[in-house]
Amino acid sequence: MAVQHFSRPKESDPDSEEALWDIREVHRFDGRGRHTKEDAVDITDPDYVPHGSAFSLKWSPWSNSMGRRTAILAYLAKNHVGFRRVTILGNWERGESPHIEVDNVDTAAICMFLSTDAYVEWQDQIVYDGDTPTARGVVATPFDVKPFQVSLVDAEQPADSHYTWECSTTYPKEGEMVSSNPITGLMVHDQSDVKPGPVPHYSIVRLSATSRNQDWFQTNLSTEEAAVPKWAARIRRQTTRLVPRVAALEGIDSDSEDSEDDLMEEDTSQLQVPEARYRIWGLAHSPGGGTTAVLVSRYNTLHPERRALCKLMFSRRDEERDEAAGSVMSVKQLTTEGQVWEWMYGNGPEVLGTTSTSKIAPELHNTPLREQFKDITAQQRCVFCDAALRLEEDEAKCDNGHMFARCASTGLAIMAPDISRICAVCELRCLKVTELTRIAVQNFGPGTRIESSGETCGGCGGKFVA
Repeated sequence: MAVQHFSRPKESDPDSEEALWDIREVHRFDGRGRHTKEDAVDITDPDYVPHGSAFSLKWSPWSNSMGRRTAILAYLAKNHVGFRRVTILGNWERGESPHIEVDNVDTAAICMFLSTDAYVEWQDQIVYDGDTPTARGVVATPFDVKPFQVSLVDAEQPADSHYTWECSTTYPKEGEMVSSNPITGLMVHDQSDVKPGPVPHYSIVRLSATSRNQDWFQTNLSTEEAAVPKWAARIRRQTTRLVPRVAALEGIDSDSEDSEDDLMEEDTSQLQVPEARYRIWGLAHSPGGGTTAVLVSRYNTLHPERRALCKLMFSRRDEERDEAAGSVMSVKQLTTEGQVWEWMYGNGPEVLGTTSTSKIAPELHNTPLREQFKDITAQQRCVFCDAALRLEEDEAKCDNGHMFARCASTGLAIMAPDISRICAVCELRCLKVTELTRIAVQNFGPGTRIESSGETCGGCGGKFVA
C-alpha cells in the first residue's frame, strides 16, 4: 500500500487548500512462505502447531543509492521468515503515485519454528559488509531470539515449497526452548560505531517477572555499554524483596506507590513471602535512545488479582550509566520532534529554533525561500490602516498598534485568516503553499516556482498541527 497525506488547491477555489489522504494498492505478493504443501490451518493434523501473529510485517531501514531507495519487507508465515525487496524508483512526487519495483521472489528466507505472536525487529541502521549494504535484525520466536542479516543488493537462490518436517521446523529443536516465558518487548539499539556482523545489540523483556525467574530482562550489550534501567532495578527489587505474610494478606493495593515500603525494615521473625509480581506487556525506546519505557502491571503474590492497573515506567540512559553532566548526543539524525523529545526527557542538546532563545534556527534566517520574498517583506503594509510595518523576529507591527504574526518560512506578515498553518513544535505559523504561490505570481509573474513542500515548519522543521 502507498499512503500519503498532502495538500493541493481546491478545484472550486484555487486560492484555498484542501488536505487529502491518498491510499492505494501498488503491489501484492504471496506471503504464505515455503511451507505450502501442508494445510497450515488444519487443526486435525497430528503435527498441527498454533501459529500466527499480529506483528507479521516489518520494514527495514531504507538505503538510497543512484536515485533508488531500497528496503526489505520482512514477513512471518508458518515457521517461515521471508524477506522481500522493495525499490522506489526516482523521486516520489507529492500527490503522485510512486514507481515501485517488488522482487518476484524473496531476497532471502529462513525456516525456523515460530510460535504464536512471534515478531521481527530491524536495526534502524544500514551496515556495510565491504561495499554491500546490509540490514540486520532479530526475530523473537517468541521464546527465543534469532538474529539475522540480509543484503539489500544480492539475492539468494529461492527454495522450493516443502513440508515443515523436511526442514525440521515442525517443533522447536531440542535446546532452543531456553525459556517458557515469552518475549513481549524487544528493542534493537543504535550504535555510534556500527561493525559488520549478523548480531545487532538488543535488549528484551519477557512477560512474567517473579521471584522465581530472573530471565525477564536480558541484553547482549557489552559490559561497558550495558546498564540496568531504573525500571528494571525497581521491578527486580520489588519481586525479590520479602515481606511478612500477614502484611501481604492485608491486600495492599497492587498499583500503589511503594516508596515508603522500600524504607521499612524487614521483620524476619515472621513467615515471609515475595512482595509483588509483574507482567510486562511492552518495551520501547525514544527516537534517539535516550530514554526507555515499559508497560507493566503489578500484582500481589497472595491474591488472584486480575484487574491490576497498567502503568508506564521510564528510565534515562545517562542516569543508568552515571555519566558525567552534559547533554547526550544521538547517534543518528532525528526529526525536530525526536530532537525535542530527547532534549526534554533524554538529556539531549538544545534544539535550534525550538528550545533555544530564538524560535527560528540561525541557519534558517537566510534560506533561498526567505531571500526570494525578502523585498516583498520590506514593502508590506498594514491591511487595516495602510501604515508601514515594523518587522520583529516573529511579529510585524504598524505604528497604530496592529500586530501580525510572521511566516516562519518567508518572513512575510500573515494578514488574513485561513492562509497559514501552525507548527506543532514551535507554534509559529507558516503561509500555505497556495498563498505563497499567489503572492509570487502577483509580484514576480506567472510560472514562478516556490521551493517549499508546505509540510514542515520553516522555523524549526517540525510538522504542522493545523
